[in-house]
Amino acid sequence: MATITLSRTFSFLDPQDWEWDVTRATSSSMVISDGVHTQSFGGRFTYFGDYASGVVTSSTFRLNGATVYSVTGMNKDLAALAEFAITEGDTLETYAYVLDGNDTIRGSASNDTLMGFAGDDLIDGRGGADIMIGGTGNDTYVVDNVGDQIHELAGEGTDTVNVAIAQKGGSYTLGANLENARLVNKVAFDLVGNVDSNHLIGNAAANRLDGGLGADTMEGGAGNDTYVVDNAGDIIIDTAGIDTVESSISYVLGASLENLVLTGSAAISGTGNDKANVLDGSQNTAANQLVGGKDNDTYIVGAGDTVVEQLNEGIDLVQAHVSYVLGANLENLTLLGSASIDGTGNALKNLIIGNSGDNRLDGGDGVDSLRGGAGNDTYLVDLTAGNTLQDQIIERAGEGIDSVLVRGGTAGLASKTIVLGANLENLDVSDTAAGVRLNLKGNALDNVLVGNSAQNVFTGGAGKDVFRFDQVDQLGNTTDTRDTITDFKSGQDLIDLSRIGDFHLIERDTAFSSAFQVKLVDGVLHGTLDNNAEADFQIVLTGVKSLTQADFLTLP
Repeated sequence: MATITLSRTFSFLDPQDWEWDVTRATSSSMVISDGVHTQSFGGRFTYFGDYASGVVTSSTFRLNGATVYSVTGMNKDLAALAEFAITEGDTLETYAYVLDGNDTIRGSASNDTLMGFAGDDLIDGRGGADIMIGGTGNDTYVVDNVGDQIHELAGEGTDTVNVAIAQKGGSYTLGANLENARLVNKVAFDLVGNVDSNHLIGNAAANRLDGGLGADTMEGGAGNDTYVVDNAGDIIIDTAGIDTVESSISYVLGASLENLVLTGSAAISGTGNDKANVLDGSQNTAANQLVGGKDNDTYIVGAGDTVVEQLNEGIDLVQAHVSYVLGANLENLTLLGSASIDGTGNALKNLIIGNSGDNRLDGGDGVDSLRGGAGNDTYLVDLTAGNTLQDQIIERAGEGIDSVLVRGGTAGLASKTIVLGANLENLDVSDTAAGVRLNLKGNALDNVLVGNSAQNVFTGGAGKDVFRFDQVDQLGNTTDTRDTITDFKSGQDLIDLSRIGDFHLIERDTAFSSAFQVKLVDGVLHGTLDNNAEADFQIVLTGVKSLTQADFLTLP
């Protein structure tokens, strides 16, 4: 078990001629030299003229007096050593004889070429970009420079690379015929295997371990590690950190793993455990299945992905890159990216959050919270049995022109007031149930208010408001059916009848003579839909004395 240590750059492949003169010989040392090169030996010797015998236990090679390498721990026959070195003149055979056991080879601070030969060797290039050749046996290499190279032939044992590169954020890939790699540095670093079945071991930092094509074993350590799985035989050993598996095959998270990302293009499945998992199917281009567990899980989905969650298995979140409808037992939904996509809830109490695009958010039957974010968003909200808003809308200032569409409700109740919340522009109750009487109240913004087929009272608030009537059945013609606008401001607000017809204002004392005429009489707007001289609808404009044609939004 010899140890050879280099003090300056050296290559085992360079030929060396030891046919030099003996310059000193004692029972414990021998020196040969040609005046430039000097090889000294330590051990137990008997010297007879030109012949010496004994056992060599150490050796030092010097060039011009400067040490090139030193060898300790030898136990070699001097005559055999001389046969290889001097008689046969074979440099590699000489080194192979010296290093035929389980040896340690340490390089210099410069670029070296090191060889281990037979035995289970430790080869450490130390500084410099080194070439390391292990030979037969189960060898261990220390790589501390990105320029280090390892050469192993097939069938030369089970070999391990200890990666000691100090630079953070790098990656090491096992070369051909190397089986194992271990990070012995202390920085975030990645390991990549080869086509063999590799064993990769990380350090305490955050590592990415990719075993390659074989059935690999990967151990991450204490950091937040990422494992790449592509073989059903891959094994992950991890006990600490928040760890992620990237898998191109169907995969079930082990008990100590937290997150799973599906990759590739084949339709596969990803299954969580009892932890709070993040299951991501969006990185795989196929339609995948994600199955959660008992804790509060997060699902990231792309086109076609499905989520399976059982009853009473936590409060779960779906993050979607595409329009998405929450399935059973899923509580929350967040839309990702900037595309104009939609989010729909279920019968549970949902929180639905939009992205920066124009989103349509529908909470479904439960008591939901909707947050649109940037973009011109549309909120679909439900009325309770008592005709009050069931859902909550959260919208910040400057986040687009947003609309609230109200549906449902109970007919025959007294009128209830629907107030447009902060930073919301438009309110439309036209999709509520027949006979639901509502008062619509805007805010300080420029609002568009749309009623339903029952009697409505509109209050626009401060802003330039539009009171819109989309269908004839939204217009009443008696005191019990006609709508009222409480704060119409001529020259600021608009009445929009354009979806019904192109209306023209006439004088109050002028009889209707054609369809789509309106006139203001004693604060009440009268309108006709046909050639009949009688009014077909009325709208009360509280406090309004006069109107102009500019107060009406006409057809484009």
